[in-house]
Amino acid sequence: MFGRRRSLHRAGVLVWLFALGYFISYIPYSALAKAMTQGYLTPGQKPVSGFAILPAVLLGTIITMPLVIAAFGGFRLTSTRQILGRYVPFPRLDTLVSGIGFAAIITTTTLAFSFAGVSIVLALVLMRAGVLTIAPAVDVMAGRRVHPYSWLALALSFLAVAVALSQVGSYALTIGAAVNLGLYLCGYFTRLNMMSRHAKVSDEAINRRFIAEECMVAMVALAVIAALIALIGGCSDAATLGCGFAPLVANSLFGPALLTGIAYGFLGIFATLIYLNRLENTFAIPVFCCASMLSGLVASQALAWLYGGPPLSVADLISSALIILAGFVLYARVLQGELWKAGVAVRTAPQRLLLFVCSGNTSRSPIAQAICNAEIVRRLVRWPDMEGVQVASAGLSAKAGAPMSREAQQALHRLGVPVPQHAARNLTPELIDSATAIVCMTRAQCNAVLAISPAASGKVHRLHPFRDLEDPAGRGVKAFVSLSRQIQYLIAQRFSYFILQDGSRA
Repeated sequence: MFGRRRSLHRAGVLVWLFALGYFISYIPYSALAKAMTQGYLTPGQKPVSGFAILPAVLLGTIITMPLVIAAFGGFRLTSTRQILGRYVPFPRLDTLVSGIGFAAIITTTTLAFSFAGVSIVLALVLMRAGVLTIAPAVDVMAGRRVHPYSWLALALSFLAVAVALSQVGSYALTIGAAVNLGLYLCGYFTRLNMMSRHAKVSDEAINRRFIAEECMVAMVALAVIAALIALIGGCSDAATLGCGFAPLVANSLFGPALLTGIAYGFLGIFATLIYLNRLENTFAIPVFCCASMLSGLVASQALAWLYGGPPLSVADLISSALIILAGFVLYARVLQGELWKAGVAVRTAPQRLLLFVCSGNTSRSPIAQAICNAEIVRRLVRWPDMEGVQVASAGLSAKAGAPMSREAQQALHRLGVPVPQHAARNLTPELIDSATAIVCMTRAQCNAVLAISPAASGKVHRLHPFRDLEDPAGRGVKAFVSLSRQIQYLIAQRFSYFILQDGSRA
C-alpha cells in the first residue's frame, strides 16, 4: 500500500512537468498557425487557408515525433509480427484505432486556428470544452474512480469555458469550423477510450508501447493526408502550398509551417504523456486544458504586440484566471499526497525477492539477475528501502551447479556490469512461493511456472511484455551482448513495476 501511494504521488508530480513542456511547445505552435493563416507573415498577400499550410505542418510532425520517441527507446517495446522471416514492429488493434484518432486530432487542431473570425482563445475554449466533457464520461465507462479534487477542477474549467464563450458574439463560428470541431472531438473520444482500456497503468512498458505504436499509425495516416492535400491542392493560388510537393520548399511559408509541425511534434508527445498518467482522465485532462489555455493567451498577446492582432478581452482574462484556479485545485491533490508522505515515519520495507527464470539458468536469467542487482545499486541513493530487495535466478531444466556461460560473462563485461559467482539451480515450488515477482524470458516459461504453482498467477511476468527473449546460445558473443542490452533496457523501464508497485490501475 505504501508503494502504491508513493507511486500515485509520483504520477501526480510528473504530470505537471509534462504540462510545462506542453505549455512551452504550444505557444509557438498556435502563434505560428494563426499568424500564417491571418496573413501576418505575408504582408501584401491575401491570407492562406489552413489546408494550404497543412502539408508542411504535418511533414514537420511526421519528422519530429518518431525521432523523439526513438531517442528515448520507445520503439524497442512495440509489438511485432514475423514478416518474410523477420520480426517487424506491428501495431495492435487498440493502438491502430487510437493512432487514427490521433491523426484526426493533429489535422483538425491546426485547421481550428485557421478559420477567419475565430481567435486562438476561442478555438481553444471550444476544443477544451468538448474534451472536458469527454474526460469524465470515459472515466465512468472505464470504471475509474474520480477524486473529489478532480471534480472540483472540472467544474472550474467548465466555468472558465462558459465565461470565454460569453464573447462568442464578437466572432463568426462557421459551418466549417463546427464540422472540424466535431471531427476533433471524435478523435479525442476514440483516443481516450483506447488509452483508458489498454494503457494508463503503472507498468511504463505498457504505456511506452502504446505511445510508440500509436505514433507509427498516426504518422502513416498523416503522410497520406498530407500527400492527398498537397497533390489535389489548386495551382492557381501562388500562396497555396499544395499542387504537389515540389512548390512546398520554394514557398515563403514553408519554413514557418514546418516549424509549426515540429512544435506540434513535441507538444503531441507531452500531451500523450499527460493522458497516459495513471490518475483518472478527469484529473489529467484539466491539467492539459490549463496548460493549453494559458499558452493560447501568451500566443494571442504575442500576436497582438508583434502584428497588431486582436487584444485579449476581459472574458479571456477571467476565464484564464479560472483555469489557473483549477490548476491550483489539482495541485492541491498532489500536495496532499506530499504532506501525507512527509508525515509518515520512515519504514523498513519488507524483504522482497525478485526471481528471474529461464530454461538452463546459465545465460538469460543470470544475466538479468546481475543487471538487476546493478540497477538496485544505482537506485539506492534515491530509494534506501532498496536494501530490502533481493534478486535471484533459477531454471526450469537446469543442470544444478553449472556456471554462467562464457558468452554471458563476456556480455556483462562489455556492459560494465559486475559478473557474480553463479551456480545454476532448478525452480522449486518453495522458491516460487517466496518470490514477490517472477520474471520469465518467454511466454512458454510463464506457463511452465504456473503449471508448477497455479497460485502464482498474479506475480508471474514476461520480461518483455509483448515478445519472447530467445536463447542466444550458439549465435556468438554478439548475440549475447544484444540480448544483454535488451534486458538492461527492460529492467530499467519495468523495475518499479516489478518491485515498488502493485501493478494495479490508479
